[in-house]
Amino acid sequence: MILVFLLLALLLPPACVDTKGDTPGVDQNHPAEIDTRCDMPTDEQSPAVQKVRKAVFAGSWYEGTEPALTNQIDRFLDGAKMAAVDKPVRALISPHAGLVYSGATAAVGFKTLDAERVKRVMLLALSHRHPFKGASILDVTHYETPLGLIPVDRAACDEIVGDEHFSCVPGAHRSEHSLEIQLPFLQRVLGEGFSIIPLLVSHVDADALGAMADVLLPYWNDETVVVVSSDFTHYGEGYGYVPFDREIPENISKLDHGAVDRIVALDAEGFRRYVADTGATICGRNPIALLLTMARKKGYGARELFYTTSGEKTGDYSMSCSYLSIAVTGDLGGETKKPMPAELTDAEQATLLELARRSIESQIETGAAPKDLSGFAITPGLEEDLGAFVTLKIDGRLRGCIGYLTGRGPLYKTVIQNAINAAIHDPRFPEVRIEEIPRIDIEISVLSPVVEVDDPEEIKVGRDGLIVSRGFNRGTLLPQVAPEYGWSRIEFLEHTCAKAGLPKDAWKDEKTKIERYAAQVFGELEGRGGELEGRGGEKDR
Repeated sequence: MILVFLLLALLLPPACVDTKGDTPGVDQNHPAEIDTRCDMPTDEQSPAVQKVRKAVFAGSWYEGTEPALTNQIDRFLDGAKMAAVDKPVRALISPHAGLVYSGATAAVGFKTLDAERVKRVMLLALSHRHPFKGASILDVTHYETPLGLIPVDRAACDEIVGDEHFSCVPGAHRSEHSLEIQLPFLQRVLGEGFSIIPLLVSHVDADALGAMADVLLPYWNDETVVVVSSDFTHYGEGYGYVPFDREIPENISKLDHGAVDRIVALDAEGFRRYVADTGATICGRNPIALLLTMARKKGYGARELFYTTSGEKTGDYSMSCSYLSIAVTGDLGGETKKPMPAELTDAEQATLLELARRSIESQIETGAAPKDLSGFAITPGLEEDLGAFVTLKIDGRLRGCIGYLTGRGPLYKTVIQNAINAAIHDPRFPEVRIEEIPRIDIEISVLSPVVEVDDPEEIKVGRDGLIVSRGFNRGTLLPQVAPEYGWSRIEFLEHTCAKAGLPKDAWKDEKTKIERYAAQVFGELEGRGGELEGRGGEKDR
């Protein structure tokens, strides 16, 4: 299967099917044929019957089985730097090429999402092959990937489709990858329990942008994030776009960042004019313009997170596609914070420790996580969506440590995943060998929400874990690290700065963001409790 996937990946174009007009021979802004019909079957169906949009591109544009896709997405997320954003991320612009090309860029954006807050995703993708007027929402109840089913917020979708600018155009969805390619990242980052409002945006008049934005804005609340799917410049004869033939990488970047300048200014009209004037082959220009219109009405801001090109990846600029991750950020309004999680009982701690050990044994012995969990008491506390780290030691020396600072699903599943990750995916160590398993001591840190530090004096060694971030640099150290090494508060700050790849005194710089979180820490050697009062971030002890 892996060989088949790699062969397919090599045959894939590093971008969309067509970009100058998104449909061969058709300009997306002036389509030859406009289709606004909803020709879904009209037979009466019970509300309980699921109508599922099956995955079309699994096994070609991305891995086709649950274990392989989980590993693929997690490797992109683990390899992505945590971009520092000063306000909650309310929307992303994310690429949609085959993941071997664009996955690393997409991961930087998705890694900024707050899984605790986000319960719904509004997807603004595009139709490459099937032009129509306005936006289309498919008449289904779920979207499927190898990672499982994602429920559609049908109540919201049915209300939206009642407007004249929104319809159901099934033909546009049948072979469209731009929406589907975003879903596995959402499933891994947000875990279970989120729904989607999935739209394909095609021909949109400038006059219609404001009206469409007004329809969608009521659904963009504090628990909803918007994801726009778009690649940027498609350069080369194969794309029908060769505006220059010298200094190609530099000129591609200049062309892309001319568009980015309009995007970060939330200037929808200027962005559309720039695309028209330059002929820039930005396939998702219409959903981007719709997002900019919505974000400007909200008073949000935007910033670039990451940029690369397929030409940079392959070394061949004869055909190159550009990939950007851009975040729209803004304050939350009227949000009720989730109550602090209760501390785990001794029995729940013992269950997690046994699950971690059983998972490592199963992975090393059989190559897979344990499938039968019927012998474990999974309590409501273990179903909480919490971040956690799993630390492995042998004779008191670190042997692996990986975790999530924010929840990505039920706590017990997070522990299973990170026990395996710590055993075989920590890049600092070789994979755990079967003969080492009896000597391994397991420690689990269950994390609380993150609290921003206004004054470093408030940091308490032994209580707080730290996150230090500036620009694209971000690092964290768990609460138990400082006491283990006997560090003072200042030394703890300095070592966390070093972990982030920053100068040790970077914490004094007003541009550096400092956050803290607490953890309930317990292990096989001794049980240790901790306060719960903070949460956020990513991997690594």
